[in-house]
Amino acid sequence: MAGSSCLNCIFSQWEGQSQNGCALRRLDKYETGTIINDDFTGTYFVTLHSICPAKRTKSWLTKNPRDPVIQVRKELYPKLQLILLIDECSQDWIDFLDRTDFSKYTVVDILVFNPDSKFIQTVVSYNKFNVHVCFPVENSLCSNKEHHINHFVRKDCQFYILVDYVANDYVSEWPDRLDSYLNDKCKPLYMAYDNEDNLYNNRLIYTPLHIMFGGFGSQSIYEKITNHCSNNDSWDLIQYFGDIWYE
Repeated sequence: MAGSSCLNCIFSQWEGQSQNGCALRRLDKYETGTIINDDFTGTYFVTLHSICPAKRTKSWLTKNPRDPVIQVRKELYPKLQLILLIDECSQDWIDFLDRTDFSKYTVVDILVFNPDSKFIQTVVSYNKFNVHVCFPVENSLCSNKEHHINHFVRKDCQFYILVDYVANDYVSEWPDRLDSYLNDKCKPLYMAYDNEDNLYNNRLIYTPLHIMFGGFGSQSIYEKITNHCSNNDSWDLIQYFGDIWYE
């Protein structure tokens, strides 16, 4: 995988012809990198196996002359989709929807299966702003609820999280915690789930990875990614939520 060069980045800090820092303090957070010595351009840092999403050039700066550090941090905030799979209509779900702040999610899709009339009347009230309520109908192409997910994964979002049970109160905090993991700790992330024995509860997927593996089919996206890691004897694509949210 290619890396990123700090050369020509407006956040790189220099002393003479040598780079000595980063205004965003990202240099020491990348696990691998190298120093390039060039007689013409000087001495600068290059990340290895990681693309720095914060790199900005002078052309960007002309459009964002004030507080570029604050502006780039806003731009880096992850676009995160939350997909709630409600299979059993219950008061617990209503209470969860009432108490959860979804404002920091890019979009929330609530997929309600087997709804009763009372539950429909209640849950449609949440169909506003960034929250969308849907009632998928099973057919020959979508024989189970996971197959419906392919139709709802939004390609303009960087990640999506699936929740198929009444989740805990950390759901409101997940966007900020994901942002910190990606942009404060500068760590890569592709797939995460609750724990090794609970693969099918909360799951976070990097959307381009979902697309690359073809989403849900005869195998779930988790099985596809897990089998890929097993076949290549490399588990870099998979993390546990505990390592991300609570470390």
